[in-house]
Amino acid sequence: MLGRAAASTRAGRLPEKVRDHTALLFIDVLASMAVGSGRHAHERTRELFLSAPGGTGPATVLGRVEGASAAEAIVLNATLPTVYQLDEGHRVSRGHPAIHIVPTALATAEAGGAGVPQLLAAVAAGYEVAARVGMALGGTVPEIHPHGNWGAIGAAVAAAHLMADGEEKTLVNAIDIAAGLVGYHDRRPAREGAGTHHLWAAVGAHTGFLAATAAVAGMTGVPATLETAVLPRAGAAPQPDLLHAGRTVDGEWARWTILENYVKFWPACAHTHTAIGATLELLRKENVSAGDIESIDITTFRAAAVLDDPAPRTELAARFSIPAVVAAAILDQSFGLESISEARLKDPAWRALAGRVSVQHDPVHDEGYPDRGRPLVMRVRLGDGRVLRHHALRSHGDPESPASADEVQGKARRLFAHRFGSAAAARIMAEATGFAEATDLTGLVEALRAAARTGR
Repeated sequence: MLGRAAASTRAGRLPEKVRDHTALLFIDVLASMAVGSGRHAHERTRELFLSAPGGTGPATVLGRVEGASAAEAIVLNATLPTVYQLDEGHRVSRGHPAIHIVPTALATAEAGGAGVPQLLAAVAAGYEVAARVGMALGGTVPEIHPHGNWGAIGAAVAAAHLMADGEEKTLVNAIDIAAGLVGYHDRRPAREGAGTHHLWAAVGAHTGFLAATAAVAGMTGVPATLETAVLPRAGAAPQPDLLHAGRTVDGEWARWTILENYVKFWPACAHTHTAIGATLELLRKENVSAGDIESIDITTFRAAAVLDDPAPRTELAARFSIPAVVAAAILDQSFGLESISEARLKDPAWRALAGRVSVQHDPVHDEGYPDRGRPLVMRVRLGDGRVLRHHALRSHGDPESPASADEVQGKARRLFAHRFGSAAAARIMAEATGFAEATDLTGLVEALRAAARTGR
């Protein structure tokens, strides 16, 4: 059972490689939450959500000095990782487990006084369960987005693991309860750039926390809800046997899926990253400018081919548009936090160039996703008649081309500095760099709350 394997994931028993990787993942997600916390809509949401008298508590809310209740912190923090689309993911499960798990585990650990070893064990347990659920679904059906769906089950495992010290029966109940509560969210807001997209993970994280609390309190769910309800309703290609893949005869994890996650270095949907990488590689090899380009034709797998809007109306929609990100990468000769912005949306040069980028589905690429990568072929037709062709399969940060610890920490430092300034970022990273071997959360959370005083 998943619950038994999750219960075997104990503080002090994590393999060192898994412990270190989990700590790095945690800091990566924390940084993506922090950089999103400065956007106006999220600042205003914090003000409105925490406006009740006595709005303080033990849990850290990114961008706020005062604490909040665990439930409040989970909801608010989980709206943040997707703001810039810099959240980690797990390609084979076709989703982003940690955007649900990390906010939930952080707040639950703070509220219960858990230490870093317990926190990391809970995150790893939640991730292993969630990723297997995602793989067993074979992706969600086209109209349902994975955020807030199976990720909620990982959040429930992480929270229950911390509240019940990894007790197996409680974890089994938490999985069953969460499976009966998962959301089935409309996929359209992501592509259309609606802010609702940022709420899905918040709903999923809170659902997981509620399920865990109920399980610890003694409530039960319907056994095997995952197999009998979630997989048939949400799964695009359900394979129930994958729920139990990669376990030993004793029920422990023989394969750690958390080691197979990917890190995003470009602020856009992961399905656009192969196109961004191909564009930047082409620019490095060829002396090409925007004015030289007559047209760009991209063929790719089905899930990426729908990201074809040449004239997105919002920043978020642009981060889900291959024409938009390719045009921005060409104009900037790079792709960073400001490559997509309100100013860019009004830039006629960018709009004109994006309008010359077409994206089409080619079934030949479907067999490559998700197991091997996110394949595409890019053809760039130049005004002088030349046609440049580039085939790409993956991006740096994928498990096949893993980012180093220094690279992930460098990304985190840049994001913290963008939000809070370089001095605050240095203090946070002083705590984050040795997080895998830390014993308690005090240093890190104090640095985060102090940063909120000087955040810009």
